[in-house]
Amino acid sequence: MSSLAEYVIAIADLAEAEGRALRRSLALLGWVFALIIVVTVFVLFGIGLWVWAVYLFADTLLPSWLAAAVAGAIVLGIAGVFAWLAVRNVR
Repeated sequence: MSSLAEYVIAIADLAEAEGRALRRSLALLGWVFALIIVVTVFVLFGIGLWVWAVYLFADTLLPSWLAAAVAGAIVLGIAGVFAWLAVRNVR
């Protein structure tokens, strides 16, 4: 009977250790997701500033409406390349 009690205690100890490991892993995963969100925000702002710079440059050479169209076409072209890469890699 004592061997059954030892097995129960060993299983409880194992469950406790696995619970601690899971808690640490989930905390690390939370930090990683938070950093991914921060990096994503910075990347989006950087891309926005880049598009604005393209527009300002094109605005010196072209009418404003055409400069906006050129900047938009560049953004749509880049988005199309990313969409093509995504579709190509899903197959």
